Amino acid sequence: MARNICEVELPLVFPPTFLWGAATAAHQVQGSPESNWGQWERSPERKKELQDAGKDPNDYISGNACEFEQRFSKDFALARSLGHSANRFSINWATVEPHPGEFDRAILARYRRLVRSARRHGLTPIVTLYHWTHPAWFEAMGSWKCDGAPLLFARFVEEALKYIGDMVHYYTVLNEPTVYGPLSFLIGCWPPKEKNSQEVFLKVMDNLAEAHRRAYALIKQCNPHAEVGIAHAVAWEESSDPNIKAEKLRNNLSWTDTIIAQLDFIGLNVYFHEVHEPEGSAYTRLSWTDPCSADAVVSDFGWGMCPRSLAEVLKEFWHAYKKPLMVTEHGHAVAEMDDRRRCWFLWESLKWVHQAMQEGIDLRGYLHWSLLDNFEWAEGFTKKFGLIHVDRATQKRTPRTSAYLLRDIIKAGGLTQEIAEKYRTAIRHPNEL
Repeated sequence: MARNICEVELPLVFPPTFLWGAATAAHQVQGSPESNWGQWERSPERKKELQDAGKDPNDYISGNACEFEQRFSKDFALARSLGHSANRFSINWATVEPHPGEFDRAILARYRRLVRSARRHGLTPIVTLYHWTHPAWFEAMGSWKCDGAPLLFARFVEEALKYIGDMVHYYTVLNEPTVYGPLSFLIGCWPPKEKNSQEVFLKVMDNLAEAHRRAYALIKQCNPHAEVGIAHAVAWEESSDPNIKAEKLRNNLSWTDTIIAQLDFIGLNVYFHEVHEPEGSAYTRLSWTDPCSADAVVSDFGWGMCPRSLAEVLKEFWHAYKKPLMVTEHGHAVAEMDDRRRCWFLWESLKWVHQAMQEGIDLRGYLHWSLLDNFEWAEGFTKKFGLIHVDRATQKRTPRTSAYLLRDIIKAGGLTQEIAEKYRTAIRHPNEL
């Protein structure tokens, strides 16, 4: 377990301008039956797939999810009471442009109210413009495989900016394109569930990159001082052979290279530490569990919880690009209200992050995934990532222990001995309890 232990002396102080908060995604907290995901959730094929697996399809339909669009003011107030100074959320293209070229002004006005509410509650809004949902008409025409896809996305962005562009400083244009692209168009386990050729898949990735570039230009036209980034899914990748730097490491950077000139900062979504076995030019993942530890802590998703992974990814991207960084997602699925696994993971991760910052990394903020228990895509409502528990029947919000731990860290400006004593049971290695 030694590689996971960060032996440092407290206190660990973060910069006073550091952004602290959490993230959500529109479909996951509100649902959108008119979107590509909403239609897939309700499709006969999806229902049969779930029933054949012995699962209740109702647990895998987003519905109104957390009713965020009706409750965002109270949710922002709760986030602020927990010390947050920033909130990342997304604009749902599917609801904004339900028919080609026809924009729902009421929905756009609601997004303006949402942004204004975040600011009024003292939260810096960080807006994602594409978090995997798009209109059904875009899906029907082939979505990101089509030549005109970047232009259609740019049309949506241009319209959205008319309503929010004067109030938003930070944008993460796309969320995890290197996850969405392969899972939807190459491996085929997410809608539209296509197993395409490498040529088609690469066209999808090229179109996503061009969509980002066009959105970047539009945002800068609207507000030259806005900072534009991406929320990029990255794992800490290692080779099982210590003498070989895993070729997979380069994959963390290759797609980023295509848009690096249009990135003012790089947002990183980090969940995994993976060790790969070299087999010719390919690398085989050995395990989802934490290679740092023989005594691994595992989430409810079956993912290994490796606190060191975030800092290693931050260092990798800093050394590669020397651009400001932001943690745009980081967390794990842990359902218990007294979520000691999440508390331990958060505490230890921030120790490693602080150490990386002492080495010169320009890290602007930390956004936990997620603010709320929400709809976890193909996993439905079965996985709980929230700092705040959401009762699906009543929509009641109840902060978990981890929410109060993060609150106290934010209030203190970092990790202190007093906090360590207050939460000494929660932040101990879960397997030692």
